[in-house]
Amino acid sequence: ELVLVEEGYAQEGNLMLTTIKMGKANLLSYAWAKMNDYVDLIEEKQILSQYQDEEEYNRYQQKLMELSKDTAIIAAFRQAGKEVDIINHGVLVMGIGENMPASNVLQLGDVIISIDGNKVNTAEDLIGYLEEKQVGERITLTVRRGQGVEEISLVLEELPVSTEDGKRRAGIGISAVTDRSISTDPEVTIDTRKIGGPSAGLMFAIQIYNLLTPDDITKGYRIAGTGTIDVDGNVGRIGGVHQKVVAAHRAGAEIFFVPYERGAKNSNYELAL
Repeated sequence: ELVLVEEGYAQEGNLMLTTIKMGKANLLSYAWAKMNDYVDLIEEKQILSQYQDEEEYNRYQQKLMELSKDTAIIAAFRQAGKEVDIINHGVLVMGIGENMPASNVLQLGDVIISIDGNKVNTAEDLIGYLEEKQVGERITLTVRRGQGVEEISLVLEELPVSTEDGKRRAGIGISAVTDRSISTDPEVTIDTRKIGGPSAGLMFAIQIYNLLTPDDITKGYRIAGTGTIDVDGNVGRIGGVHQKVVAAHRAGAEIFFVPYERGAKNSNYELAL
């Protein structure tokens, strides 16, 4: 009932997303976690290490959810062979590494719209440009911040993570996504309430696809699942799968979809099993 497609087809079964509840521990919940295999204790600094405070972390999670909704719509419409209009606005800064070039000059929520005078439409544009650069080179970013636009100069440094072949990578030390808006016909509405993060993307996409197409893929089953999704339909790893599969079981799910990660060791699929 959270996903509506205008004049969408009916379905007999149920598609369900799974999400993790998180909160600050007290003496009672701490003791409970010690005795329960499906409650994890995580130090607060691990969760908030990249953020100024809890409020900023929550805003970040809500933005990830908004992005996952758009991505799910794009993936579902493409799979159903239907048109979706996409307008890319630049690259949204979602995380900033400590002691990296961006740490003192960029802010979460900044949108990079050009680099050295070259327009940047997508995160792939930014990555592709930086791949040709060397450590120590200076670049200039044009950034939309709030209602204004700023020019920011940075010197590239070596990133802590190298490429698969061990090659040094020059960068500014951010995690970023494409900032986009979309429009569709028929119209899609997704009510996420207070759920954050990107891990409902897979189930959103499956639900939208099912409402767009005449064949009911649920076949009357109760189907739960989890996983991120990109615009090409690739499913990605999520956290808390050991808890989500238990929640799905308790909710009466007969099938549980989980990222297989191409058979990787310790994949979400292995953990769910």
